[in-house]
Parts: sequence; C-alpha cells; structure tokens
Amino acid sequence: MDSTLDPPPPYSSTPHFPEQETLPPTTFILSNKSIHTETAPSTPLYQISQNISSLPQKFTSVKFERIETDAPLKLESKSPEPQRKHIFYLAHPAHAQYRKDVPAYYITSVSLGSLGNIRFEMSKSRFQKVEFKALLSPGKTMGDKPLFYEDLETTLFSAKMKWTGGGYRWTDARGKEVAFEGGKGEGLKLVVTASMNQDMRDALVALWVLRAWSETAESSEAKADELAAWMPPTMYRSTDLGLGKTATLGAIGALGGGGA
Repeated sequence: MDSTLDPPPPYSSTPHFPEQETLPPTTFILSNKSIHTETAPSTPLYQISQNISSLPQKFTSVKFERIETDAPLKLESKSPEPQRKHIFYLAHPAHAQYRKDVPAYYITSVSLGSLGNIRFEMSKSRFQKVEFKALLSPGKTMGDKPLFYEDLETTLFSAKMKWTGGGYRWTDARGKEVAFEGGKGEGLKLVVTASMNQDMRDALVALWVLRAWSETAESSEAKADELAAWMPPTMYRSTDLGLGKTATLGAIGALGGGGA
C-alpha cells in the first residue's frame, strides 16, 4: 500500500513530560528533621531544615528536600553518594492570622517542571476539628507574582480527622483514600496506601509535614510564646505570682475575640 495514503499521526497540543515511575505504598516516619520509611530507618528519603515540633517557633519557612541516592559512585566508595534535591519551601508567614495578602500555610515550588504552588484552605467541621484542602496552582513557582491563581486552582488532596482512632485521613480530588496518619502514641507517621508518581508523593509528604507544623504553630503553647514576645517584660512579670500562663492565655482569648 502506498504510504502516502496513510493518515497523519494524531496531533496533541498538550506538552509531553517524561513519564515517572509509579511508587508503591509505604509508611513514612518524621523524626526531628529527617523523614524515612518504617522499613529503612537508617536511610532518610526527605529532609526538612527546621524541627517543626520545637517551641518557640522562631521561623516562618522550612526547606523541604528529597534525598536521592542514584548519584555516580566515588572511586573510594562502595555505595552511591546521597544528593539533596531542594523541591519546596513550606511557609507560615508571621502574624498570618491577621493578614489577607498571603495564605496562613502554603508551599512554593523551587523550580519549573514541578506540580506548582499549593496552599491550604482550612475550615472546621461541625465537631470543631480542623479540616484541610490542598489547592494547587499548576505550574506556579516561588518566583511568580502572585503565587496563586484566583480561579484556576484545583484540589490536590484533602485531610480530615478520622472518625475513630485519631489522626488524619488523606484523600485525592475524587475522594479516594491515599494515606492516613498514625494514631496516638505512634509519633508523626504517614501511611501511604495508594501508588503514585514521584511528584505526587513529594507533594503529599510535604503537605503532611505542613499540616503537622500547623498543629504545633496553632497550639496554646505557641500562642503563649508569641504573645509573650509582644508583651513588655514588666507586663509579663505576672509569672512571679504563678498566674502567668493563665493570664497569657486569657489575653490571647481577648485578642482573638477582638479580631473576630
């Protein structure tokens, strides 16, 4: 048959990106600033630049890196030299609860080719439990202004408190479970139950860390530390009477009521 009569190949305007390997379900543990799998505690897969559970909270951003071990071997080494790839910045701007120019908790991508910037939309359920919706601005990076689209955001993941056992349950945009967090006494654990590509897993793990950070930053202890930093020493001397914490938390409540 004359090849000139064959139909032309189908045309697609969608850019083609190399397909990523599908990664199997696994369990992650956050220990201080290192994230490793439950089965290989001595081999960290991710690293963050700050201990998100520490108090007082003196930082407003956290570097999130993936640790890769597929680098070339050195002559004197029998194993690959791990390399850190900076992927995201996790951010919680100072006094974010009083600002409207930036979200309270969000993630920015370091380079082009990643999923984009992601922000948390936070709300409370009828049982007063905080729920999280991760909204993606595709293709955006830390260098973009504004950081987020107003009308083109898509839901990437959602996290809601489980009915039983404690911890959060993570679902994708279709409502299918992709992960759940460990219950009480298990520390910071994320059990990934769905297979996904590298970009999606990076985002899920980073969002898990961001959610855990919000729990520390929104705690009564963190609020007391923040208020103490604003108050002059003479005003905070009520601690000498053993009433400092109560007075401080009362003042926080007053501030919260005034801002409502």
